[in-house]
Amino acid sequence: MAVPDDGSVVGRALAITDAVAVAGVATLGQVARSTGLPKATVHRVAHDLVARGVLTLDDAGYALGPRLGSLGARRTGGRWPASDVMPVVQELHDRSRSMTFLLDVDGWQLVTVGVAMDRAQAAEVRRRGGWPAQTRLTADDLFTAAGRVLLAGSPDVVEGLLRTGLRVRTPHSSRSAVALWRQLARVRDEGAAVERDEHSEGWCCVAAGVTGPDGELAGIVGMCGRSGSVPVDRTRWVVDAAVELSRPARPAPGRGYSSSQA
Repeated sequence: MAVPDDGSVVGRALAITDAVAVAGVATLGQVARSTGLPKATVHRVAHDLVARGVLTLDDAGYALGPRLGSLGARRTGGRWPASDVMPVVQELHDRSRSMTFLLDVDGWQLVTVGVAMDRAQAAEVRRRGGWPAQTRLTADDLFTAAGRVLLAGSPDVVEGLLRTGLRVRTPHSSRSAVALWRQLARVRDEGAAVERDEHSEGWCCVAAGVTGPDGELAGIVGMCGRSGSVPVDRTRWVVDAAVELSRPARPAPGRGYSSSQA
């Protein structure tokens, strides 16, 4: 979510950092347009952020710097060093031409570790309010690919969510508990979840679980975007990325998920 300019130095620094995070790479002019700040202000504040390692600057523009990467690693218990995981996320983006992401599983909360997207996709994300830093599990996640990966190994939790009642989000949403159980069984059998227009009409997603050394679910990797632009028939690409990300030994936070494919 974009941070509004409250006139303070901290507020402007957060607004600039947020704009760069959403865009991936952004020029001075793009950051100024995104934040509504004068170019001179963006240049001055961004220069200080670069000096402190919060941002980096090269010929392509501003990007998030190593200091945020180290903070993110600490936030997720050091499980996801950027130098290890972001090349995998970027490769999946380059291959699929979709927005790609890696999420850390923290109990029943998903924390964004990293995303990869092109400028057009970043603009779309900005229009929708920005990429969430973290989300907490709700019944609506029964209609998302990442939520189905998270829930595939926890039938008791699924039962509890179903008892709250299904809120059908789009005309394409699964309308029965039986259909949702089948979707969760597919995650366990195939190692990936596919969601087409069920959570948000016009959007689709493919996700797979990243396991720790003990076979527990530690993270979720996926690709998403506008329906028709995401190669949802290429679930193997996402599963391959999950396998690659599962190789480094990382402590898992304890989720009963296991799949030989993921």
